[in-house]
Amino acid sequence: MLHIENYIILDHLAQGGAGTIYRALQGQLQRVVIIKVIKPKYSARAEFKKMFLSEVQTIFRLSHPNIAQCYSSGEAQEQLYCVMEYVEGFNLKILQEKLGKKGVPLPDKLIAHIITEAAKGLGYAHELSGAQVFAQKKKGLIHRDVSPHNIMVTFDGHVKVIDFGMARANDAQEKTQVGTLKGKPSYMAPEYIRGKYYDHRIDQFALGIVFWEMTTGQRLFQGADTIEVIRKIDKCEIPSPKNFNLTLSTEVENIILKMLASQHRRRFPSMQEVVRALQCLENQNQIGHRELQTFLQNHFAQEIQESRDHLRRQIHHALIREAIEKDNSEKLTFQRRRKSS
Repeated sequence: MLHIENYIILDHLAQGGAGTIYRALQGQLQRVVIIKVIKPKYSARAEFKKMFLSEVQTIFRLSHPNIAQCYSSGEAQEQLYCVMEYVEGFNLKILQEKLGKKGVPLPDKLIAHIITEAAKGLGYAHELSGAQVFAQKKKGLIHRDVSPHNIMVTFDGHVKVIDFGMARANDAQEKTQVGTLKGKPSYMAPEYIRGKYYDHRIDQFALGIVFWEMTTGQRLFQGADTIEVIRKIDKCEIPSPKNFNLTLSTEVENIILKMLASQHRRRFPSMQEVVRALQCLENQNQIGHRELQTFLQNHFAQEIQESRDHLRRQIHHALIREAIEKDNSEKLTFQRRRKSS
């Protein structure tokens, strides 16, 4: 089993092409964390290591309640790793799937709240000043992979954007290069797939897609393959969300359609403007994490409790296993010393 000093591995959460994601207990703080571990064959590559360390340096700069934080990084057993905040909850994709199976719609006001909170986190990243850290000119960060998979709703009703691993500085001269598209095709902006100038508003477009899909229960850009999806994004024909959701207010519809404008200059100038527009809606300021938490408890109380009980058992078993291994190690050391003496 992988061993990283000061961390006790609890369980394996996911396996990706480049590495593995574990849930672990940080021994000194007794804090549950996520550890992303890169496979040895990638960790050994100088170019990959340079890219990984650059990405880690990027996400170290992020400190916001609506962004999952990166705590530390290192190398163990010839594998690079990054320790990140453990977010206990559902990502939006899983949440929508679970609600769909129950036949329960997520209320429009809670959807607007989730999008508002995600926009706050993204807006912070977009406006992050390099001068605060590197004494450089202001360069915000673009997420580039905003999707339902990367927006978490915690069991306590908070919203966090995760996986800033593909974030990069917002350079006014930046254009996409052939073969360097990052992110999920169904959530890409037209200017990004066309290889033209892009800025932080590609995140706004992606969040607009998430918003549209959550209010309609439909996929916006879908096709038989990636090429068909990209062609649809290039055309950027956006059906009115009210065609699928008659309860949706005209004000919310207008915000969604503005976020999804084909030309980036016609979108909101910033995520802060998206937040302001949503908070100006009637009663929106009265919605907070307590209402979202209550909704989750009403529909997933048993599942939430089972998840927390499972985590407690994992921690208990891991601590026992760690104590046994430590005891065996101490006995072995003692025996060796006796033999040598």
